[in-house]
Amino acid sequence: MIQRSIYIGTNGNATGKRMVALGMMELAARRFGRVAFFRPVVRVGPDEDQSIRMMRSRYGIVTPADEMFGVTRAQARQMLADDRYSNLIQLIQQRFKTLEAKADFVVVEGTSYQGLAPELEFELNADIAANIGSRVLSVYAMGNRSVDECVQSVLIGNESFVDRGAQLIATIINQVPDDQSTALNAAIKTSKLDSKAPLYFLPEEPLLRQPTVREIQLGIGAKLVSGDEPSLDREVAVRKVAAMQLPGFLERLSNAALVMTPGDRSDILVGCVLACSQPDGPSPAAVVLTGGILPPPSIRRLV
Repeated sequence: MIQRSIYIGTNGNATGKRMVALGMMELAARRFGRVAFFRPVVRVGPDEDQSIRMMRSRYGIVTPADEMFGVTRAQARQMLADDRYSNLIQLIQQRFKTLEAKADFVVVEGTSYQGLAPELEFELNADIAANIGSRVLSVYAMGNRSVDECVQSVLIGNESFVDRGAQLIATIINQVPDDQSTALNAAIKTSKLDSKAPLYFLPEEPLLRQPTVREIQLGIGAKLVSGDEPSLDREVAVRKVAAMQLPGFLERLSNAALVMTPGDRSDILVGCVLACSQPDGPSPAAVVLTGGILPPPSIRRLV
């Protein structure tokens, strides 16, 4: 039977499954004409779901957002409280099948482990995957856990998927520190975990955890005074409050810093401009001007 969907499932929060789902969408978009995206449970609604918004925007998906999800978190909680677990699975299955009928391939991003009981949520993901007929790509994160803890988590998670009838196609262990990859690989082989399905490591990349200038701008409701759109996609590595005089500030300025300073501190602004102009100087990611004050025209022209 030709598989027409893949389920990105995990066993916890912040495992990087959205990044993996994006990668699967990228692959699917190259191979299929009509690619769809589905989330079984969303936090509030489909229009507010970050993954649905991102996929619709990036891949030009014309399917209405209302058709790209199963239930809201509130609906799921209520149905679980009413002991209607089977009805919940059936409802998600029906909505998924309606979407699947209009697509050549569907990428499904499982739940985010925010708001439901974790142990129940994992079973829910496994049951959804089995009932909608999707193969599972399981995603785990090593992070700060030990090698043994990571291997046990993967073993338990994958066995749970299989025990509940889901078909495991591959496993990804994300956020693997460079100095732990050799030990983790040896432990995986000892556990025979790699004999059950292909297994892949994704290295830890701290930059991926950093917010972009655009995300900060949207979060604080800032107005763009100077700069272009591409510059808003720079990652912010560190935040610096510029309260001291320019010499002391420049000694502490670092690359990719978000500098926060009152709008009348023209010296700080000029210092940032000069720092950016030096080949080996620290280049701030952005400057946030506080106090509702704009620099004088002469300084704005210089910037």
